Amino acid sequence: MLKKIFLLTLSVLAASMLGACSSHKFDVSVTPTRELSKTYGFYPTIEVDIAGLSDTDAINFTSYPVDKYFLDSSTMRAYLEPITFKFSQDDLDAKVLEGGSDDFAKIFDKEPAYLVVIANLPYADKEQQKLDPRKFILKLDDSMFSVDHDIYLKIGPTGLIKTTK
Repeated sequence: MLKKIFLLTLSVLAASMLGACSSHKFDVSVTPTRELSKTYGFYPTIEVDIAGLSDTDAINFTSYPVDKYFLDSSTMRAYLEPITFKFSQDDLDAKVLEGGSDDFAKIFDKEPAYLVVIANLPYADKEQQKLDPRKFILKLDDSMFSVDHDIYLKIGPTGLIKTTK
């Protein structure tokens, strides 16, 4: 009898630990800044993709040109199957990838090692593609759910900027 209680307790504890790991989610919020219109004279139409990357994908993606990524014929973009947000002069509201959403699950069911956010913001410095500020790449812990708080990104004239809110 004591053995059954012990095994039942152990099973409940293990199930609750697994449930805690898989239920830990975070939001990713992306918002354009007012500085965009000051720099360009208008708010450019911007697409922002959010995707998961494996370790190998991250190595390849780091040096992959953003302009090439956003071409209609981009095999990298098709391969990553990103969630895409669109901003325009008429739609400047923050966009949020919610932790409990189907889109979040689409990315994280693949158990990525990295989370990438990439914006097709006009950018003049083509020589610095490896350090392109239009890419935000976040290393995720081996447990996949190491991020314990929401991620806030602003789209400014110089690229993506991580903020606290």
